[in-house]
Amino acid sequence: MVKFSIVLILIAIVSCNSVIHNKSDLIDPKIVRSQIVTLKLNGFYYCELSKLNIIDSKAIMTFLLYENGYVINDGIYFGNSTNYCTSVNNNENSIANSINKYKSRLKLLGNAKFNSCKIKNGDINGKGLFLIKNDSIIIQYFKAELKNEKKDSFNDYFLYELKGIIINDQSFHLMKLKDYRRNKEYEIDQLYKFENDENVPRIDNRFL
Repeated sequence: MVKFSIVLILIAIVSCNSVIHNKSDLIDPKIVRSQIVTLKLNGFYYCELSKLNIIDSKAIMTFLLYENGYVINDGIYFGNSTNYCTSVNNNENSIANSINKYKSRLKLLGNAKFNSCKIKNGDINGKGLFLIKNDSIIIQYFKAELKNEKKDSFNDYFLYELKGIIINDQSFHLMKLKDYRRNKEYEIDQLYKFENDENVPRIDNRFL
């Protein structure tokens, strides 16, 4: 009985441990370290979204890019919904309000009262690397998803890759998405534009 209990405990511990998949497919950090970044970095990049799930909701999808090649997919921010990690109470359904909400989110990162909203170095979710070569850009990041898609389970981390072209030093256009977990590729149309912001957090590049 004791042995059986120990086995169950070991199984539980193993099942709780998150696995980072496709690490060998991540961009070589040595190449990233030596690249010349031609994009502006003293702010964030956003892509305008609308009509999500057939609902006319204006939102932005956000990326933080760093000089050392680190990238953070910081999620989607809606203009017409309340978010605990933002300080803008106005729920106007507009892209401008979505941007204002995200800017307020970055400002709150330095507030101790909103510790749960911080971007944590130890959390790999949304973190990855980007590579610029001539006018092309590749962005890779890990995303937390259920270990078993068909039932409730703990999370593992799976690699996603975005490819596109750089338009100028303040914008880039992503056109391809690769889902490494399902080994599928998709055509996308995402234009990312730069927004200056002095509150972008300093985060260590965990891949270097």
